[in-house]
Amino acid sequence: MDHKPSFTFQAGTSDLQLKASKEAVRVSKANSKRAAPRLTSNTRELAEAQAASRVSLLGGNPADRWQLLSQTELQFGQYRGQTFQWLLSQDLGYTATILAGHQGEREGGDVSCTPLMWNKDALLEYAGLFDAVMAAVRRKRAPGTAAEHDQLVGFGVFTAMTYREMYESVEKEPRMYRKWLRQQSVRRPDTSRLVEDIFILLCQLNPSSRTQWGFLRSRWTLVLTEYDQVRATVSRSPALVARTTLQLFAVNQQTLSQWPPDGRGGPSSSEGN
Repeated sequence: MDHKPSFTFQAGTSDLQLKASKEAVRVSKANSKRAAPRLTSNTRELAEAQAASRVSLLGGNPADRWQLLSQTELQFGQYRGQTFQWLLSQDLGYTATILAGHQGEREGGDVSCTPLMWNKDALLEYAGLFDAVMAAVRRKRAPGTAAEHDQLVGFGVFTAMTYREMYESVEKEPRMYRKWLRQQSVRRPDTSRLVEDIFILLCQLNPSSRTQWGFLRSRWTLVLTEYDQVRATVSRSPALVARTTLQLFAVNQQTLSQWPPDGRGGPSSSEGN
């Protein structure tokens, strides 16, 4: 059996076509209507056994690492349940986005061995067999090349989702999170001394734009993302909810830009990122 994907190149170039195929769109829509299975400690063992079985059925050699990788299933995201070979053949743009973010995670010091990270490592190993694929990944990692909605969320149960996936998903967790966000009133940081103190600290921790998960992110995107992580942590803590009156309201780019620039670390009129 052939372990290679069926690549499509852009007309007149050596660059791969990054756009999702019609088949990929169909699979993505079908998956969006189904709840994703939870990854467990035996996810890797089961996935590798299934991959070996598929290789055998296709007349290949299960001991061949490249063939085994080609038939390993993606365990997360909009194409979960599809093999790596299928993924590289049907939506290379999505693949490059995932791998660019994963490289950034590993380079940033994430050495975790969760089922999710194993699956990403295996996908990166398979993609690494093909120079044109890795060229697409490098282009995704170049500053200013990734749209915000195609970047990975990178925290909580949504860590492996892009922002687009999180807001389009019909699964329970993303829907509940979106509903919770819509119910929040949006205010300026200085409406609350506590919230303002949190933003001052986050601004000090994020003095400028920087690359995160393989993408260049603006300073205020970093600040707001980290503030939302704090809010989510507080809202999901029964002890904090039951024993305190702690209230962390929503803040967005618009209300953050209205925060008085009086030297406390907030935005200034000359600072756009």
